[in-house]
Amino acid sequence: MKLCFFLDYAPILLSQQKSAYILYTIYDAFKDDKGYISLSYNDIIEHFTMQKSTINEAHKILIELGLIESIESDEKIVSFQKARYKICDLKPLSNEEQQKLYEKYGLQSETDIRIRYTRLNYIQHDFLKLFDIKLMKKAYKDLGPIKFHIAKSIAKYFNLDYNMFKRYLDNEAFSKKLAEVRQIVLKKNKDIEDIPKLRKGRRKKLSIQEGYNILLNCHIKNGQLLDRSEWGTHQLLRYFCIKYKEVTGVDYVFNNIPFCSKEAKDIAQLYKAFNNNSNLVINYIDYFFDELVDRFESIGTGLLKHSNTINTYMQKYSKTGYKRKIRKNDKVSEELIQWIKQNVSSFFEKYKLVTMRDLFWLKQSVIDGNAYDSIKKVVEYAEFLNLVPKGNENIKFSKDDK
Repeated sequence: MKLCFFLDYAPILLSQQKSAYILYTIYDAFKDDKGYISLSYNDIIEHFTMQKSTINEAHKILIELGLIESIESDEKIVSFQKARYKICDLKPLSNEEQQKLYEKYGLQSETDIRIRYTRLNYIQHDFLKLFDIKLMKKAYKDLGPIKFHIAKSIAKYFNLDYNMFKRYLDNEAFSKKLAEVRQIVLKKNKDIEDIPKLRKGRRKKLSIQEGYNILLNCHIKNGQLLDRSEWGTHQLLRYFCIKYKEVTGVDYVFNNIPFCSKEAKDIAQLYKAFNNNSNLVINYIDYFFDELVDRFESIGTGLLKHSNTINTYMQKYSKTGYKRKIRKNDKVSEELIQWIKQNVSSFFEKYKLVTMRDLFWLKQSVIDGNAYDSIKKVVEYAEFLNLVPKGNENIKFSKDDK
């Protein structure tokens, strides 16, 4: 019997009608290979000493929860010999579905056992494929570097239950182990990190779109996020593209593969102008998009390297550094939203994250020590993106924000 039955459905059956739980376990044991039930009323009454009225009541709740289905629901039940019932394929409930259902029956939706039984020593056998290096190397080769990091693509590739996969990803031990396996695979496949080889043509020639997709992942090395202090030209160009999309709503359009483009040369010059200090360049890009971008009809990297613009910035912020004005109703970075969808996909089934106010409360729950693993992951990546302070500090909103 599937684990999700005990995690999602058994508490409801046991709280409402224990006979429904017993009857379902009987049906599951005696079903044929297609799920059809061939037991008769007399079989159940005689062997399991259940009353006919009890069986009827149990059927109602089992059908309501989608655990069994009627084959001939318009016909009065006399015998099960013609297989008038069938056990349905069990699917784990999403967090939202579970919360609504448990509220309906007056049950606690989040329990310790749900967390404990997704630890690695209880993991379903099919999911062990994700820890097999050979299988994951093949998955990387077949899926490519982008889809390899997307949970839904991995689940589809290995024919895994996606909802259960999302639940496992919320477990810290599972996520850590999966990240270790991915890191090993990426060491053997350097398509993402090895930009010089791609430029020199030692691999197949990239299209502009393929190059752009690789650019969007160049902040990952050996399966780990690069600290911003380690960013170089390519990571800073990626950051420019992220900011561009946040402001315009569309991807930046290159006329050449990004790594060989005019834009890459512009960012390299900018990087040099700030003495190869990536954090200073990031602050400068933030300043440009916050304070200056509305002055221009079109936006490009060439505008960033103008000496007058750089000098004006340095005069104002060389000592204090540029600090962004954050307001409570500011939209959360699209980069954070996309990262959550790819890496903590179950998050939005339970939590809301639209504005910086929402992010503030998520960070506060981490500070207070009562955040679930999924929230911790989101806040950790938000810290990496410099959207929230690290440690026990939280967002400080602009004083003029009402």
